[in-house]
Amino acid sequence: MRTSVVAKLLNTLEQFINPATEEKQDDIITAINNVSGLQRATNLEGGGKISVGTTAVEVSFSGTPTESVIITADNANSGLLYIGKSNVTNAGANAITFLEAGDSVTIDYDDATNAIYVVSDTASQYFWKGVAL
Repeated sequence: MRTSVVAKLLNTLEQFINPATEEKQDDIITAINNVSGLQRATNLEGGGKISVGTTAVEVSFSGTPTESVIITADNANSGLLYIGKSNVTNAGANAITFLEAGDSVTIDYDDATNAIYVVSDTASQYFWKGVAL
């Protein structure tokens, strides 16, 4: 008896649920690809190796607008790097993430309004920076 109730319920639900078809999926993909104003980055800017200690360093770039910011902790680092806004601390307060030696993070972010900062819990550390414009 339970099977028949479940079967009736499923039959009723099928009337209201319209499964995705290949045609509908194609329509969705076409709509996504036709979003006006959507552009991919067309240029790269590398910033090289930057020294950082227990005072936050602004990660700045000459090109604008930024699309994706890439920060990599140097392989020789012994401490942690913390990434955040200007209020990020060397203890990790207000950080959005942290990096150990060799770690990398890509942040899809336009830094025109608020810059990104890097700080370490240890003196004399390094990071590499780059951006897609």
